[in-house]
Amino acid sequence: MASYLSPSTETALIQVFLDEYIGDQHASNLLGMDSSGLVSMIRNNKMADITLLYSIFSRRPKSFELLKRSLSDYIVLEGFKLVQDDKLRIEEFVVKLIQLRESIYEIYV
Repeated sequence: MASYLSPSTETALIQVFLDEYIGDQHASNLLGMDSSGLVSMIRNNKMADITLLYSIFSRRPKSFELLKRSLSDYIVLEGFKLVQDDKLRIEEFVVKLIQLRESIYEIYV
């Protein structure tokens, strides 16, 4: 971009782009999409996509907070589902809990 943008306008232009494309409503829609949102990325182990999502959302504080809240909600919901599943034996519960932890751990590392 340096070849065609003035340094004085580059930062402002990038901020306008981020506000438009990952503004409050768009960020929520992007994270919540059934086939390509955050939950889908986690379940399909798409770490490259999650990394890209992180790098883009971290440039806009409100969107980044939404990303963190969405990830937290996912962890709580999945943990709650495991705890509420009466059909799971103790061994299965532990294995599934460890699997959940591993899938989340990869994101945080």
